[in-house]
Amino acid sequence: MEKGRPDKTSAAAVQGTMMHKVGECCLLNRISPLVPGVEGGTEASFYIGCYPLATPEDGKAGPQFPEELVAPVDAYVNRVWKSYTSHRRNLLFIEQRVNYSNYIGQPNSFGTADAIVLVWLPKLKAYRLEIHDFKGGVYFQISADNNSQLMLYALGALRRLQKKYTIAEVTLVIHQGRVTEVASEWDVDAETLLKFADYAKARAKIARDCLNIPVKDLTKDMFSPSEAACRWCKASEECNAHAKYISNLARSGNLPKAVHDMPILTDEDFAVLSAAMPEIERWVSNMKDTLMQRMLSGKEIPGRKLVVGRAGSRTWKNERRAARLLRRAGLEAKEVLMTPAQAEKALKKHPDVWEKLKGHIETGEPSLVIVDRRDPRPKYGIALKSDFENLE
Repeated sequence: MEKGRPDKTSAAAVQGTMMHKVGECCLLNRISPLVPGVEGGTEASFYIGCYPLATPEDGKAGPQFPEELVAPVDAYVNRVWKSYTSHRRNLLFIEQRVNYSNYIGQPNSFGTADAIVLVWLPKLKAYRLEIHDFKGGVYFQISADNNSQLMLYALGALRRLQKKYTIAEVTLVIHQGRVTEVASEWDVDAETLLKFADYAKARAKIARDCLNIPVKDLTKDMFSPSEAACRWCKASEECNAHAKYISNLARSGNLPKAVHDMPILTDEDFAVLSAAMPEIERWVSNMKDTLMQRMLSGKEIPGRKLVVGRAGSRTWKNERRAARLLRRAGLEAKEVLMTPAQAEKALKKHPDVWEKLKGHIETGEPSLVIVDRRDPRPKYGIALKSDFENLE
């Protein structure tokens, strides 16, 4: 269902990529301050105001690195560095590609581990393999316990590194400094990883089998919607199974059966329902965006139509001139200039001044809204490519 769909992006995703880049630069500079192309700081604060995602070849600067992201990046860098520098025999691999194809039976299956540290254990005369993953999200906390992504990375790293090093322990670490200062860590043994590999291989086979089936022929037993499974799916807004799953959440289907017989919800019920709200709200927001794009492309949605909504907010074209006119009208000057809406209200007894001020106001573009087809507002007209095919 995801085939042919573009990757999703967001401001949060861009920030996450930027944090990874700065973290990588800090670690590389700590190893060797003269690494070509990344000369600079070993602390994230060095990069405030810089453009970590700049691509000079196409002239794009990208966003600036803000001060608010310094602390989570430093927390990740310092934790990785602490592991690496705990013994002279330790090894550090940054942004390391790991291949786990053999474990899941799917060629070219790999990922990129943010940092891999081999920590020497003198008593065991062997290494502990640490897989470090840096998360930039803020909406929910991710645990390292039984984390499928990191377990796959660990399998791939073990397969490669065990050829040269003796590894006795494995630890998975997730850094999510924007949510918690304490990294999530999970110690896992090889037996558990291999059992997971069998599970992952079986699930991968099911996924491959589904790829050969036309979407219209997929049956409901082939879907297993959940918060984790659907969060990053590119087809989630158009997936019927996901819609039914969200509908069930909204109907409090995840509450104990006994609760449904009670006329009034308890505080405990509200706690359970509120836990589902972020997922429901996210789905509704994504659904609105998808519906808007479909309608803007010219598709007719039964019972719905696009109309022009309220005009954008009013702002001053020139704040200095507006402030001068307001002072002439006897309005007290404040540190923050009043808005056009506030000025209109304050100048009801001075219509002549308000008329002069109106010339210094600009109004933002109105937004489009999706409404019921019976709404009296006229349908928003969309010029389609086909409308111009007969024009010369």
